[in-house]
Amino acid sequence: MLEDYYWAKLRTPKVELDGKTLGLIGVGNIGSRVAVKALRGFNMKMIAYDPYKTQEQMPDGVELTDDIDRIFSESDVVSLHCPTTAETQNFVGEKQFAMMKPTSYFINTARGKLVDEKALYHALSHHLIAGAGLDVLKKEPFDASDPIFSLSNVVIGPHIGAATKEATDRASLHTAIGIDEVLSGKKPTWPVPGFGE
Repeated sequence: MLEDYYWAKLRTPKVELDGKTLGLIGVGNIGSRVAVKALRGFNMKMIAYDPYKTQEQMPDGVELTDDIDRIFSESDVVSLHCPTTAETQNFVGEKQFAMMKPTSYFINTARGKLVDEKALYHALSHHLIAGAGLDVLKKEPFDASDPIFSLSNVVIGPHIGAATKEATDRASLHTAIGIDEVLSGKKPTWPVPGFGE
């Protein structure tokens, strides 16, 4: 079964990113870094939606739009970079997948609760979109019986996309620095918004 899964992945058609359009939803710290890497590394065109940002806050080469539907209808790759809030839970669903091109890809490395997974499964299994890359699902740890694992046009990571040795070391160091700053009466370098206010 596992061997079949890997052979299916090798047979999955691949496309180049050069000149393709990347649609970002959320252009905070991570979304901005993805934009810069996509622009410089892959020569991608860039459109973004973020209701809390202005065009002046966008990295060079990123067009900010206030029409989120454009992200889904015009992009070759849609990538989510936003938190789970009351507004964003299940905000990507049947309507959004229906707007996407059949050659487009959907990426979610943000939070599983942002996506209606039944709608995503339908879009993938009926080839309404070309494929998906997911680092997160609603249920974690993942349920091996989830039908999405049976699809050949999705790549799923077990929410460890950022769990490199270097990232883990950096997180430990930054935690220690933050504790020292608070105990020394200094303003924390990396405050948690809304915490202790």
